[in-house]
Amino acid sequence: MFDSLSVNESTLHDVAAIVPDATLFVTSFGGVIELPAENEKYIQIKIVGSEMIVDSIELVDTPWCDK
Repeated sequence: MFDSLSVNESTLHDVAAIVPDATLFVTSFGGVIELPAENEKYIQIKIVGSEMIVDSIELVDTPWCDK
């Protein structure tokens, strides 16, 4: 589903085109989007800078807001 996204190239707009109902948690560096995955894990997408560029896409065990 996220194969069309490229780290350091794709933007928040590109993510929203794939997952229009995703919630962006605003942070000091930009933001984080988390989506539930299988086995109680989360797909975490970090967005950075004023241009809102995708910085990373990771599968994580703990949601950002629980850290």
